Amino acid sequence: MDGIASSADASTHAAKFAFGHMVAAGITRAEGKAAEKAERAAARAARKAAPKAKAPAKVTVKVGRATFTGHMDGDHFVYEVKGKERRTLKFQAA
Repeated sequence: MDGIASSADASTHAAKFAFGHMVAAGITRAEGKAAEKAERAAARAARKAAPKAKAPAKVTVKVGRATFTGHMDGDHFVYEVKGKERRTLKFQAA
């Protein structure tokens, strides 16, 4: 049968030779790598499909006499003073 085309897989053909175990190990390793690659591709596609949370745009405004950097939340300007969050409707663009 050697030299004649047959429909057997590679490990069946390699079993006839002394290096057959190496071929079988290579096939197993390649299948494992292909499965890992498919998992990474699926995870990457899931990350791309997930909606991204937009960070609020930083705004610098004047509140009273001081100038603060914060973000807008609707009509409110939100900023931090001494580690505490503050909100105000009374501000001027700096």
